[in-house]
Amino acid sequence: MKLSFYNQTRRKINLAHFRKIEAFFAETEGTIEITFVSGARIRQANRDFRFKDKVTDVLSFDYSEGREISGEILIYPTCHPKTKDELDRLIIHGILHILGYDHEKDELQAQEMETIQEHFLEKFRRES
Repeated sequence: MKLSFYNQTRRKINLAHFRKIEAFFAETEGTIEITFVSGARIRQANRDFRFKDKVTDVLSFDYSEGREISGEILIYPTCHPKTKDELDRLIIHGILHILGYDHEKDELQAQEMETIQEHFLEKFRRES
């Protein structure tokens, strides 16, 4: 999968670090854009698409058609103080949503999503 990263914030973010995540999804066909955004931008998107008028740390939008994965992830990196590990977690969390996982609808899927997320993070930490 091709991951494209953009930083629309004033915060310095080492985008090269996050490109390593792409290797973990290499066998998946598709493209996802990941954009680090301001609190105002993510609040507006949360209000427009989820009808929740509040800031959140990550939003995922799935544009996939058929077997071709396509999506967009917005991340607000200063929602809480974020380490690289926490930002890695948000990226993987967003990717899993685009791949069809939904922790809000089903407790079993929430547990499965958490397990997969932790698996990727542990593997990523070992190889970084």
